[in-house]
Amino acid sequence: MKMKTARRILLSLLAISLFSVFNASGAFAQGVLTHKSISLSNVSPAVSDTLTIGFTTATAATLTEFDIQFSNQATAGTAPASMTINTGNATVTGAPGTWAVTTPSTALMVIKNTTQVTNINAGAITIVPPSDINPTLADCTENTVNTIVVSSTCYGQIKTIDNTGATDDIGSASFTLINPVTASVTVDPSLTFTIGGLASSTTVDGITTTQAGTYNTLPFGDLVAGASSVVGQSLQVVTNANSGYTVNMSMVQSMTGTNTKKIDPFTPAGSAIWSSPVAWTAPSGTDTSGNATAITGAAAALGANTNDVRVSGWGTPTNVFGSVGVGDTDLVANSSGPDQTTIVDVLYKVQDDVYQPADTYTGTIDYFAVATY
Repeated sequence: MKMKTARRILLSLLAISLFSVFNASGAFAQGVLTHKSISLSNVSPAVSDTLTIGFTTATAATLTEFDIQFSNQATAGTAPASMTINTGNATVTGAPGTWAVTTPSTALMVIKNTTQVTNINAGAITIVPPSDINPTLADCTENTVNTIVVSSTCYGQIKTIDNTGATDDIGSASFTLINPVTASVTVDPSLTFTIGGLASSTTVDGITTTQAGTYNTLPFGDLVAGASSVVGQSLQVVTNANSGYTVNMSMVQSMTGTNTKKIDPFTPAGSAIWSSPVAWTAPSGTDTSGNATAITGAAAALGANTNDVRVSGWGTPTNVFGSVGVGDTDLVANSSGPDQTTIVDVLYKVQDDVYQPADTYTGTIDYFAVATY
């Protein structure tokens, strides 16, 4: 009696052991995929992306199909409705053959072998299907920080299917979509304008200074009849302005003596407009009264030169001058873009003749630097 009981127990244990090997359909139980991963070439939602799906199989079989069902949960989830799976051939490493992608239903990627395959031992497989369109953040499990959605986790259930149509191995992997991070910065506009004096005996464009200038004075010194004096200044604009800058020079008050006589603008032959500079010629006045009260012509003249070849008319500024008169606005420096290094020299020349009354003459010149951003 005890022997029969023992046999029944042994048979029951054997049945349980056999049931654990076979499933209800009589096939072998499914294996478990390991080393599962789904990586994205672009983690932003709703953009074109190339997936790389990797896993290691547990079962040696003649594999003919891989199914990847994407969802918002690891199991029993909802397929992301906005995900677009493109058809075409996939690159499969670890399983020989030609593999074609189809999408029978929402977010289901079916990768079938269209050529004859041989038995595949258990091992690592990598699948790179054609590019697709990522789901939106709302399609998957949203992750929030202070009620703000910062990312979303999606899942893919992976199945390997053999030539009998049976599922051999199964497993799930996840991937995360990131709410794009917007980086912004505002670069403030900058403009630095500096003026320096040129030393005496400095030669610029074939013109040599005779006196030293400073950042705020043009001291031409003492002139004898028929003599000339040249003083210069250096200008520099440092700016990040996209469209560059201009520097204009304007004489706001003529060089005038205590006797109200003036130093006239340099206008040989009646004209020397700024955009058409000409070689220097000495001023020539005529005293018809004999007492310097009825001088005709220019008995003394003031002209200027810029060595900035970016200024219209000054591409070859060697030893030429333009007029400097009250009310004129003369462009002495010009740039079409940002500038950090350019130094522009501006030279001023005064010459008189015997008809210019002896006196001390003073005037005012302004510079205007304007950047265009």
